[in-house]
Amino acid sequence: MHRGWPCWLAWACWAGCEPGTRKIQFREEIQLHDDQKLIAERDLTIRVLGELGGPGGWEPLDESLEVKGSQHLDYPPKWSSADGLEPVLVDRAPDSGQWALLATFAMCDSYVKYGRPKIPYVEFRVRDGQWQKVEFSPVWLGRKANIFSGIRSSGEPPMLSLEDKAKRADSRTAKWYSQIEDHWLTGC
Repeated sequence: MHRGWPCWLAWACWAGCEPGTRKIQFREEIQLHDDQKLIAERDLTIRVLGELGGPGGWEPLDESLEVKGSQHLDYPPKWSSADGLEPVLVDRAPDSGQWALLATFAMCDSYVKYGRPKIPYVEFRVRDGQWQKVEFSPVWLGRKANIFSGIRSSGEPPMLSLEDKAKRADSRTAKWYSQIEDHWLTGC
């Protein structure tokens, strides 16, 4: 162990993470367009950015979302990304009834990797029992996001209800995280 590392950093190394990374696990309530409520289990490995007293923030290294508690017999499979994508919406597609998930870009690397799209989302649909990337469908434009994006790098409580998420909504959050937009500002 390197001399002078803060205690939490030493613990992170002892716990099997590389320095500056953290695991966050929690569940959140999600409301679909038909008002059905589901529970999603979230599992993230993040790299904490900035220094103590600095601007802070975090970068997703690995992230997954698994829907639980549905009345449907056909749960969507677990979605995961090691590409720096942040899920913002999961629901059944109005045009086909397929499970769909929209994710946006947390960092420039993922934006570049996905071809610098004009619309800030990557759409996935369940086909043959797996999430597959598809062309973005405009049926989502204007829809409110239903996946929580205001995750704290220090972690989350075990469960976030719809009410908890509404209380934590922040007007400073980029709009494309809270509503599906056809434009965005990027510094990439």
